[in-house]
Amino acid sequence: MFGTFLGVAGLYLTLGADFLAMTQVLIYAGGIMVLYLFGLMLTKPSPQERNLLRIGFAAGLVGAVSLILLVQLFGGIDERWPDAASLPDPEPTAEGIGLAFLRADEWLFAFEFASVLLLATLVGAVYIARRRPEPRAEELG
Repeated sequence: MFGTFLGVAGLYLTLGADFLAMTQVLIYAGGIMVLYLFGLMLTKPSPQERNLLRIGFAAGLVGAVSLILLVQLFGGIDERWPDAASLPDPEPTAEGIGLAFLRADEWLFAFEFASVLLLATLVGAVYIARRRPEPRAEELG
């Protein structure tokens, strides 16, 4: 999944969309992958998952599929991809997007509103998730 996210970012770079490429790396390859990893680490494993035969079969299947894909990719690389000289030079887009966000007549209000909304959401999530102390027996009566 991480490789796929980085591959999509590479495609954005070849298309000249540097802002989208860096957004892809920061949000998806960084944030979403960390979220998935924490979810996996905090999930209790099943006792049936540690079967050596099952792990060996899965590793062999993944290896075979990866080998087939690599042979397909590198076997026909010259016929499918255009020559780099025929592609137009990419133009940076991050500066234009940043200036559009900061213009008062275009996206400034929406940008600031989204940041305040996200901040309020984070504060609410922390308030909901905080641990409350258990009431002691003498407090209950």
